Amino acid sequence: MIRVKWLVIVSLTSLVLASCSIFKGPVKESFTCALPLVNNQSDTLNIEIKVDGSSSMLGYVSDRSSRYVQTLKYLDRTLSIGGLRSNTSEPKYYRSSKSITRSDFKKAQQPSFYDGSNSKFPNISVPIQEFITPPGETDTLLAIVTDLDQAEGDVTILLKKIKETYLNKDQQGYAVGIWAIKSEFRGTVYVQKQSGRIQRFYFPNQQSTDRNRPFYVIFIGLYQDINRFFENLSNNNQNLLNESELAIFSPNNVVKEISYLDKDIESGPQKKQARSKEWSLKYKNLVKVQAQDEKSQLWEIYSRQTETFDIQNRVNLALFNYTLPIETSSITLKPNIRVFNKYSKKFQESDDSSLKSAIKIGQWNIDNTEQTNGQGKLGFTSTIQPDKLPEPGIYLFTFDIVAKKLQEPEWWNEWSWTANRDSNLDGSKTHNLSEFLRGLKTITTNLMEKNPPIIGRFCYAIQKN
Repeated sequence: MIRVKWLVIVSLTSLVLASCSIFKGPVKESFTCALPLVNNQSDTLNIEIKVDGSSSMLGYVSDRSSRYVQTLKYLDRTLSIGGLRSNTSEPKYYRSSKSITRSDFKKAQQPSFYDGSNSKFPNISVPIQEFITPPGETDTLLAIVTDLDQAEGDVTILLKKIKETYLNKDQQGYAVGIWAIKSEFRGTVYVQKQSGRIQRFYFPNQQSTDRNRPFYVIFIGLYQDINRFFENLSNNNQNLLNESELAIFSPNNVVKEISYLDKDIESGPQKKQARSKEWSLKYKNLVKVQAQDEKSQLWEIYSRQTETFDIQNRVNLALFNYTLPIETSSITLKPNIRVFNKYSKKFQESDDSSLKSAIKIGQWNIDNTEQTNGQGKLGFTSTIQPDKLPEPGIYLFTFDIVAKKLQEPEWWNEWSWTANRDSNLDGSKTHNLSEFLRGLKTITTNLMEKNPPIIGRFCYAIQKN
């Protein structure tokens, strides 16, 4: 009798435990689509300003109020007062690759800095690649002022030096900025041919309708510092920008902010087929998925829905003002798929090839017609194929949107001297400029292809009933 009582008690206890397990409620899973912010910038910044002291620069100071002279003053004023970071050391100044004092640097506004008349500034001819020093333990920003007509017209050596020291996989966050300026110029232009022969001619002359000659400030350093300088320039000195072009080559910084999905759908499936959910999904009594932010789209798809449907999207695309435009044909996806396992009651990653085609994203287009402060629109189509979802349940899709190529601005060709198009005596353009800039772009995009920067993250939570 006692034994029977114990059996009854044990049976009842098992039933109670089983009931508790049954009515315990669904597994709760919250998720966010936001990427963490990364700061690879140290506290201090060392600045080096290097001015090409060769005789080819003499014509820029024939006018004491030329844009060239104004640029030297602006560089010194902005970089010497901590205009980029609060903790900035005093700039170091150089004539080509030789260290000079700030007082000597100010003489770069005068002819004696270039013409060899002052024994303190002898005639000098140093290839631009010799101006470039590798990064040290402390963040460094190089600002190199030059006409780019050096090194026997061979820009390959200069590009190689930039690649070896700054634009490579080991120097994350570094970039090259180009500030191209057309300045008043009266003097001799030197063009060194590949044969080694130097062609000399006076400019301005009748061979060119443009009376100004370009020079360049090449910035090499962390992207944040170069971009901050360009922003300061745009905000504080529009006069210098009237005859200027700005470009930043950065394999890591393509957009200001990561783009995310909008909850508001412009067009999508009929209500009877599927519906957009606001904050959470719940599958039976097994799992409840809660969105922590508004950066995801939640969809409930009915079991009778088998036909493919499209969702048209237009999301904000926060472009930088000075980086090269994205080539839309190079945009690709990096998917991550998690599926709720009803047995383990956990979400598990899946590499099921069928699931990878359950959502397809494409037909990219970038609209900058209404761009404000770098804010454009990225349009695309999301195609959902319900029949690729193998069974009822909840699926979490995360797509990192990456870009691998950049476009080329028109001014590269317009400012570059081109054989059979331009006169040999046209000093309003720079020999090999487009070759140099395209080389920088190639280095940048090669790094992007190996480690593509994320321009967007699109997250979808789908409940199939």
